[in-house]
Amino acid sequence: MCKEKYRLAYSTSKDVLSKKEKTLRLLKEHIEIFRCPVCHAAININENLDIRCKYKHNFDLARQGYMNLLHGKTNLQYNKVLFLSRREMVANDFFKPLIKRICEIIYEEIDQTKRMVTIADAGCGEGSHLTSVLQELDRVSGIACSLSQIVGLGIDISKEAIKLATQHDSQTIWCVGDLANCPIADHRINVLLNILSPANYNEFQRITAYNGLILKTIPGEDYLKELREQVFDRTVKSRYSNKETVLLFQRQFKDATMFRVNYQVSVNKQLFEPLLRMTPLLWGLGTKEHQSVMGHLSMPEKVTMDFNVLIGRNS
Repeated sequence: MCKEKYRLAYSTSKDVLSKKEKTLRLLKEHIEIFRCPVCHAAININENLDIRCKYKHNFDLARQGYMNLLHGKTNLQYNKVLFLSRREMVANDFFKPLIKRICEIIYEEIDQTKRMVTIADAGCGEGSHLTSVLQELDRVSGIACSLSQIVGLGIDISKEAIKLATQHDSQTIWCVGDLANCPIADHRINVLLNILSPANYNEFQRITAYNGLILKTIPGEDYLKELREQVFDRTVKSRYSNKETVLLFQRQFKDATMFRVNYQVSVNKQLFEPLLRMTPLLWGLGTKEHQSVMGHLSMPEKVTMDFNVLIGRNS
């Protein structure tokens, strides 16, 4: 009963409102989450539906339903093909056990007495991971019955990725922004996700609520080892270590813990190329070298998905 009310409350006028209108409605309810990336003042929505701070720095709400809070230009190595490839792998359950474990941790660790829980994905890419987390929490954990509201927030520096994220049918605020100058106000996030993405721990500690949960997911030693061994032909690069990343996280967050999620997934011809394009294994190669490597790779029957989930609290 409780879950049904939760779903109905967020499906009202679904077919009537545009994505921009739905996002505007969410922003009106939760605009206090954000701050101006230029002067760091609070952002407001005035009677003309303009998004601006008190010093009149204006920001756009795109017709696709995302807010652009990026200040300055960027030089990105990520492209649309990579994001589409990752979305396809998520849709085919390559990350399902990982998402399930993350949701179990969230449900076990958050304060369920709160009126509202804000879950943000820092470096969300095309939004598949955050959308999967929110859907899993609603479907499995029963969290909707113990919390009056969950607010999803996805932020990424790539406008191309955020445009794709708005295609998800989820009640999430999508935002273009720089994690090094995060457009989120101090201590507004209850659960901060950082899944296979670069981190900025100074900003993470600033935006996460006191005693808030920070979950960073990094590749494990055996992540895609079947492909790594082929690409690097059993050289030093065929072996991966995340020790430095783990130590850095542990220095940042007192009493940090870590869980390993390891499983195998079957691969078919339709998914083999998206799998390769999703990973950084072939990044930096010239066109000819890229084609040569691709031509010599054989498709394994299964690939190993190996992750470490680092868990910290903002003290």
